[in-house]
Amino acid sequence: MARARHTIARILWCTMVFMTAGTTTLAAITANWVELPALMADRMDMEVVQLGLTSACFQAQGAELACGQYGQSLSDIPHDAWRIAALFFLLGISFQWIIFIVSMLIICSGHLIVFLRFASLTASTMVLVGICAFGGGLKDLQPEREAIALMQPCIDSDFFKLGNCALGSSSIVGIFGVSLSFLTTIGAFLMLPRSKQM
Repeated sequence: MARARHTIARILWCTMVFMTAGTTTLAAITANWVELPALMADRMDMEVVQLGLTSACFQAQGAELACGQYGQSLSDIPHDAWRIAALFFLLGISFQWIIFIVSMLIICSGHLIVFLRFASLTASTMVLVGICAFGGGLKDLQPEREAIALMQPCIDSDFFKLGNCALGSSSIVGIFGVSLSFLTTIGAFLMLPRSKQM
């Protein structure tokens, strides 16, 4: 009976890990972290401009929405803080998927529970650092001098302040993913049985 309860707890925890990894992955691959205001988009002859962690979307007047990555490497991301954010966020996501794969492999046994607990804590910390670095990098969106450059579109932006830009749905999904990640970590410590109970 106790073994069945432990197996059910591990299955529930694996489901939580999968949901967390999927949510944070969705946030990372979509480009709607910051939305430019309509006035700024109009100045660039665009209807929609969305900036993401690793990609951006633009829609010219009367055209379809076009999205793409900033480039092939971290150095192509336009701001240093966002490079750091992408690095930590993507490393955290990688850890989450590794945790999911390992947890699926050991679902019926109690081996590697300690590893999974601390790997989950590490992944949660990495995605949190990524989100915080992204928020801290919002200052980089403040236009320098009176010139308004494409990658500095948010007037009055500062650390953790969007100015006249808006928080996009991808960043909300990312924040939700970080919350889920920490709930998963708590679940790892509360739901997964200690080896001596096996």
